[in-house]
Amino acid sequence: MLASRWKGRTPELWTPEVEGRRGVTSPFSSVIEETESRAILESQLSRMAAHDAQHQPVSRTYQYRKVMKPMLERKRRARINRCLDELKELMVTALQSEGENVSKLEKADILELTVRHLQSLRSASSPQDRYDEGWTACLDQVNRFLKEGGGGGLPASEAVRLIAHLTPEVSKARPEPLWRPW
Repeated sequence: MLASRWKGRTPELWTPEVEGRRGVTSPFSSVIEETESRAILESQLSRMAAHDAQHQPVSRTYQYRKVMKPMLERKRRARINRCLDELKELMVTALQSEGENVSKLEKADILELTVRHLQSLRSASSPQDRYDEGWTACLDQVNRFLKEGGGGGLPASEAVRLIAHLTPEVSKARPEPLWRPW
């Protein structure tokens, strides 16, 4: 493999894998992957050309199916695995901060944990919601206190004015928060 040939030459560029092929990551990994993909494609096409010389002609569709399709599938799977690895890192960090212990996760486990975590984030009330609920509960208690005559001789007009002063704070319209996936 081309990447294994360069592995030991510049240690500051090669680190344990975070993305891409197992064991090799560098700023040049996409260039190396592209070069390797071209080399594989050229070798397979040359084998097919030799096959053509010996046997019947090979169609473009046949060449695509035999060469390009598997290569594209490998790249697609590599992208999926890279994203799953990133999700796993994020989920392990999030779950450890919540006090859960997560050791080895399969792909399905990573996806399930991610869905569950996003659902819990969406359903969790925001600090503003909790503040509004507390304000409303306080306003209800003040209103009940004044209606029961616990105002200590507070004139009715002052009680109405107090309630009118406190009510707009609750009824202020807030825009719905925008959910973003990042």
